[in-house]
Amino acid sequence: MKKHIFLATTTLALCSLAGVRADLVGLWTFDNADDPREDSSGNTNTLTDPGNAGQVATWGGATGYNGSGGYTFDGSDRLIAPIDVNPGVMAQMTWGAWVRTDLLNA
Repeated sequence: MKKHIFLATTTLALCSLAGVRADLVGLWTFDNADDPREDSSGNTNTLTDPGNAGQVATWGGATGYNGSGGYTFDGSDRLIAPIDVNPGVMAQMTWGAWVRTDLLNA
């Protein structure tokens, strides 16, 4: 009898999680040598730079893990994702990144 209750509870929990799933909005793998800022999610949310000379991140083709390429930011550099993350447009979201720092005290 207890096995059936556990199974029903587990099934109910899994069904509840299915309604929480959201679609991927953007994915930047920096794998495209022609344009590393390309959005790999298929949503064409290609990253852009701010256009100010002092705020443009520097791409290095051999900078990343095992020479895979990566951007270098000096503290004022940035890349812009063309996604409106205001709560009225996108009430809930999660961002993630793999980042390597050269300084821990800056």
